[in-house]
Amino acid sequence: MTTRLSTGLAEKLLGPQSFDSIFADGCIEIRTGAQPDSADLAPTGSLIARVTRDGGDWAAGSTANGLRFVRTGRFAMKPYDATWLLKGSATGTAGWFRLLPNASDAG
Repeated sequence: MTTRLSTGLAEKLLGPQSFDSIFADGCIEIRTGAQPDSADLAPTGSLIARVTRDGGDWAAGSTANGLRFVRTGRFAMKPYDATWLLKGSATGTAGWFRLLPNASDAG
């Protein structure tokens, strides 16, 4: 699977924001089908699962159950004491995933 950065993410990373601040309290969505050709395109396929803190429900704009990252040198990773769980919401075969920020957007 190819890693693709949206134009917005690339611009923010070159500016005053860091990866961990951009994706603070976000989630990871797991979807069926093929990954879109660009991260600027709307998500495709069916949403079949989300990775959230403790497997709890997640909604854009709310800090509840959102993922947090810590930086170690040039790496961003899950905090050691955090529990990230995948919670299924539908059946299907995972095809790709997207890391979402907490801010509400079109995906």
